Amino acid sequence: MTSPREIELKLELEPVQPPAPQRPKRGLPPGGETHHLVSRIFDTEDHALQRSGLVLRLRRDGERRIQTLKAAGNGGLLDRVEWETELQGDEPDLDAIPDAAIRAEIAGAGPLAPVLETEFERTCWHLRREGSDLELALDIGAIRAGSASTPIREIEIELKSGSVTSMFDLAREIVAVLPARIGIQSKSERGYRLLSPPKPGAPKARPPELIPGMPAQLAFQAIARSCLTHFRQCEPGILRREVESLHQGRVAIRRLRSAFKLFKPLLDGPETERITRGLRGLFQSFGDARNLDVYLARLAVDGAAPSDLRVQMQRNREAAYDRVIRNLRSKRVRLFMIDLLAFIETGGWQRRSDTAEIRAQRLSVYASKWLDKRWRRLGKSGRHLDRLDVETRHRVRIDGKVFRYAVEFFAGAFPGRKAKKRQRALSDALSALQEALGDLNDIDTAKRMMEAEASSQPDHPAPSEVDEAALVEAACEAHDRIRKTEPFWR
Repeated sequence: MTSPREIELKLELEPVQPPAPQRPKRGLPPGGETHHLVSRIFDTEDHALQRSGLVLRLRRDGERRIQTLKAAGNGGLLDRVEWETELQGDEPDLDAIPDAAIRAEIAGAGPLAPVLETEFERTCWHLRREGSDLELALDIGAIRAGSASTPIREIEIELKSGSVTSMFDLAREIVAVLPARIGIQSKSERGYRLLSPPKPGAPKARPPELIPGMPAQLAFQAIARSCLTHFRQCEPGILRREVESLHQGRVAIRRLRSAFKLFKPLLDGPETERITRGLRGLFQSFGDARNLDVYLARLAVDGAAPSDLRVQMQRNREAAYDRVIRNLRSKRVRLFMIDLLAFIETGGWQRRSDTAEIRAQRLSVYASKWLDKRWRRLGKSGRHLDRLDVETRHRVRIDGKVFRYAVEFFAGAFPGRKAKKRQRALSDALSALQEALGDLNDIDTAKRMMEAEASSQPDHPAPSEVDEAALVEAACEAHDRIRKTEPFWR
């Protein structure tokens, strides 16, 4: 029986054309030991194990049969609990699972049967670096679920002993040479998506799992991981030039930037400034494409725009997306993503003596102070919203967004029926405020772009009339609800 903890970092390689098994010709050490691995994932008919966050795998490696049970750990992208044991047969042996509670849960879930299969060539290297033992693995093959399949082209770096920092150092070396990016899904997760494809459309942000007694440091890490995961989920859609995926990708980065603001007392320092600059640059790189999406949507509503204008704006949009895609695929951004994850998991901010007390502060205490301060700030800045100019109104919109994200992030820190009811009421009011102010901002952006085009094209149609007064009134009503809602953190 091996150690019950697995710490690894996964990198996804860019697809190749044609999509055939192919080992990268550079970026990896020479030699290596190659094995042909065939694995079956077992579950109940209704996927009870998957719903419980468990993966039961039986792997064939030559004559060996290895059973592995994986459960969620405490490190999100990096850390999982794992029990591994060698078997004699080709069926799972629940008695080999040492955790009695998990063993009983699986036994009571129902009959088990194979639901997924993976088959791939794994080439391994065992590396010793600065006191750390690492296993580097290149996997090339396929995942199969019924008649559906998807290719495997990924690299795993597993820490056997030593410092997690060494994993990131090796990942940077690989990403500097190979077109690889952080992987956020296990092979089994990808397989289950084949069995139950997600609904069409861009993925939406999901609230992080927080508990009241956890320290502020762990809360920041959980929130930041969830934002990074959301962004990586959106990335394939952005590369396909999907409007909503780009919008949600921006939301993911904006939420992450807000998390840095929420936890500034824990994070402040030169290392943090470098990461926040990178996030700001990444967010800004999406601006032109997003503005053109809004502009084209406005032209579609107006209906009066000449066809040559629509064609030109569509060309401009394609050029803007070209720039976005080049940026995302660039070595600079791929390396930045490694640096971002390394900051979240092992950044020097976690070891500073001057912030030790606040990092250890209970989340419920930390969140209460922050929410109270921001609630009062939004209440004050949004007064007389109907009299504010566009620029000041935009600042209120940003204040509202940061506060809304904080309300969503910190909801789990305040359990109880009354707190949840108040949190939902406040969240609904903030959503209404953001919708009204967001529509006003989109209209203002479209107006400026239309007016710029009109100055160079005399036959350009004038912007259509929009009932902005109704939107301002809706924003004022939402702001009034925010001020009157009972705080859920008290």
